[in-house]
Amino acid sequence: IKDFDVSFQVQLPNEWDPCLAKSANIGITAGVETDRCNPAWVQACNQMSMVIVPSQHTKKVLEVSGNITTRLEVVPESFPACFLDEPQQLDLDLPGDFSFLVVGQLTSGDPKCDRKRIQETVSWLCSEFAGDPSVGIVIKTNSGRGTRIDRAVCERMLNECSSPRKNGFPYLTLLHGAMTDEEMHALYTHPKVKAYVTATRGEGFGLPILEAAACGLPVVAPGWSGHMDFIPKGKFIRLSHELKPIADARIDANIFMRGTKWAEVSEAEFRAKVRKLRESASIPRGWAKELRAHIVAGNSPAAINAAYDSVLEGVL
Repeated sequence: IKDFDVSFQVQLPNEWDPCLAKSANIGITAGVETDRCNPAWVQACNQMSMVIVPSQHTKKVLEVSGNITTRLEVVPESFPACFLDEPQQLDLDLPGDFSFLVVGQLTSGDPKCDRKRIQETVSWLCSEFAGDPSVGIVIKTNSGRGTRIDRAVCERMLNECSSPRKNGFPYLTLLHGAMTDEEMHALYTHPKVKAYVTATRGEGFGLPILEAAACGLPVVAPGWSGHMDFIPKGKFIRLSHELKPIADARIDANIFMRGTKWAEVSEAEFRAKVRKLRESASIPRGWAKELRAHIVAGNSPAAINAAYDSVLEGVL
């Protein structure tokens, strides 16, 4: 036992130390993005005084993966406080008049293993809008670091997956490296950024989706996993999906277990939905405005702080 009274350990469950503090050891984790998790994680949860997860999805995954005996609470994530202020100007000259925004870390060089499906998302957008100079694609990504080598990896990935383009269209803009909350706010609200798109296979919560919705961007996303806690508070452009086994190469017997599944959306479905959005965006913009009001009310820093106060009452 250490000299701490209470510990908050924001890690994967197998990394928690249940003996770190004397009175309470609280584990905080986004868990896993598939339909089940490592059973050892359930055992790790049961050794903690309390476990806090950001979504009902993560909670259900833990519950179906074993017998949870410890207190398990859901406290969502919030968007940055600066998103409630007027956005600053971002020095970003985007060509065209309609840009799709893609945000997420490149989790694998193999498109079949990439949880965020960054390569396929870009490839499908390039295919659907090949040769169209009015359309742009803004990709905020990295492959784990903010180095020049990492940027070169991302540029090579974009060159490979953007081959369906014709005559250099649609335009591609790569944003790499750290950006402040204020800069991200400016990106989400850039006058030429018209929609946030993701074909993600699974999210423990889906923070970029929340941030886009908090900024009033129309959202195109699958109807499964962590973001379904908040995105159905309004209307969004839902991509239908099938739950399919994860790729064998992704199995690591720790985070990703054999036999687990995640969501797969089809290229045809994705391309049809983004095409319809491009041609008729006024109704989705109205949906996004209504959804923003719900997100601002339920996921502001003040609202999430209050949720933590409620959950931690009696612990601190």
